[in-house]
Amino acid sequence: MNASTTPLLVVGLGNPGPKYELTRHNVGHLVLDELASRTSPMPSSFSVHKKSNAEIVQTRFKTSDGGERQVILAKPRTYMNLSGGPIAALAKFFNVAPTDVVVVHDELDLDPGVVRLKRGGGENGHNGLRSTSKSLGKGLHAGAHWHWPSSGPPRSRGLRAA
Repeated sequence: MNASTTPLLVVGLGNPGPKYELTRHNVGHLVLDELASRTSPMPSSFSVHKKSNAEIVQTRFKTSDGGERQVILAKPRTYMNLSGGPIAALAKFFNVAPTDVVVVHDELDLDPGVVRLKRGGGENGHNGLRSTSKSLGKGLHAGAHWHWPSSGPPRSRGLRAA
C-alpha cells in the first residue's frame, strides 16, 4: 500500500477525567483537540470508537504532493500507562501499520516552547510509549513521536524545533 491510500493514526496520549485535563500528561489530548479544531470544511468533534475504547475523528489532510491522506486522530480513554491496548485496537481496526502511527506525548527533557518530532527511538522511560510499544510490537520504533514540553502545548507562544 502506498502512503496516500493507507491511513495515518495520530494518537494523543493523556489521562481521563477533569483532574488531569490541563496537566502536562494531557499534552497529547490538547494537541489533538487543536488539530481537530482545524479540520475542514468544519471543525470536527471526537466520537467514541467502542471497539477500541478511544475517542476518534476521521478526517483527511493534504499531502506535500497535492493529494490527500486519511488521518485518524485518536485519544485513548484509558490512563496513559494503559494506552497501548486502545492504540493497537485502532491500528488493527483501520489496518494501520505501526510505522504509520504518530504518538503525541509530553516530554520532561524538553524546555518549554520546544517541540521535537522524531522517527523511531526508545521510550525514554515514558509509560505511555512503553505500553504502546508492547501492544504494537517493535514496529512502533519506526513510527514518529511528537514530543511536547511538559509545560503543555504553547497555544499562543512561538515554537522552535529541538
